[in-house]
Amino acid sequence: MTGFFSGVYNLGFVNSTPDRYTLAVLMNVDSGFPTTQRIIWEANREDPVGLNATLSLASDGDLVLRDRDGRLVWSTGTANRGATRVEVVRETGNLVVFRNNTILWQSFDRPTDTLMAGQVLRPGMRLQSRRSRTDPSPGFYSLVMEPGGLVLYSNFSGTRQEPYWIRGYHGVDTLTAARQALLNMMLSNDTAPSGTRSQALCGLNATGGLLLTRSSANTPRNQSFIRLEFDGDLHAYTLESLLVWSDSYNLLARNDSCLLPQRCQPFGICSSSACVGCLNSDGTTAGWTDTCSAPAVESCSDIESLEFVPVPGVEHFSSKYVNGSQVTIDECRGRCLRNCSCSAFFFWEESNSCFTVDNTGTLQRVSTQSHVGYIKA
Repeated sequence: MTGFFSGVYNLGFVNSTPDRYTLAVLMNVDSGFPTTQRIIWEANREDPVGLNATLSLASDGDLVLRDRDGRLVWSTGTANRGATRVEVVRETGNLVVFRNNTILWQSFDRPTDTLMAGQVLRPGMRLQSRRSRTDPSPGFYSLVMEPGGLVLYSNFSGTRQEPYWIRGYHGVDTLTAARQALLNMMLSNDTAPSGTRSQALCGLNATGGLLLTRSSANTPRNQSFIRLEFDGDLHAYTLESLLVWSDSYNLLARNDSCLLPQRCQPFGICSSSACVGCLNSDGTTAGWTDTCSAPAVESCSDIESLEFVPVPGVEHFSSKYVNGSQVTIDECRGRCLRNCSCSAFFFWEESNSCFTVDNTGTLQRVSTQSHVGYIKA
């Protein structure tokens, strides 16, 4: 890491692969303990730069990142607005472009995958996961502050968001409510600092958005942050007294990891947080392996050649959060056939509810056998 500022928060270049760097704000609680360092924001996740890239506050007031060949990679867009200085705020890690004491641009308004203490996720804003542990480019999952509440989305196709968790303002799984509530992300680890051990980390309300609360005990050695990880789960991390980051809370895996869209790979079957089987091409299931894969589809343009593998007693991860269409099973099947991106449809026989999906993901085992998945093959 090549840095520009010193202290708890640093602005500098970091790399996950050789000669590919992102401009990042890092939290380094104790320089004597490099393992405490955490990336909390990145500017150019989609377009890493090489060695000898430059960051400069241009004469017109724009903070500009250029690659070694001079190509413009990223900027704050603050040209001709009278910018006078750039600062990483010591108490929060917020990267700010100022005109005297007026904020022209700040990283807290453009989060990547992390929410810091004192930072607010307002309606219309989102956290976007990384692609993998080593790839910082935007991944498949996002946490979005919608007008009615928080939504976790997956987007594997690049064109269609599919929800897999919702928390409305009344603490129920709907976006129709719009009043104050709390998202009780409690620090359950007994080794967490006493000042934050039993407090709610997040407040969620209709006007203020999602706020990661700053504890009265929040010091450089007593930190917490929330991160949307590359597997789609939302984690809260807390620095313990021995300068070790504790994964003190995870939203989905702590209750039922089957809620994660790819918990058991695509086309694995999950029940009570365990991967219990893989789908065979004839609709039967075999024992779980980590090589579960989708049935082969030769060409979706030849509709007559396509079939659907029925799997009773399963649901798609998004089904409980979207309204199914009230149609016959034949119409539901036809919708999926006519849509090349549709990989499966799910049909609830007792209510004639139809759900078509682009990404099948992990199948969630349910006791209701009339809930049937039909996988395109």
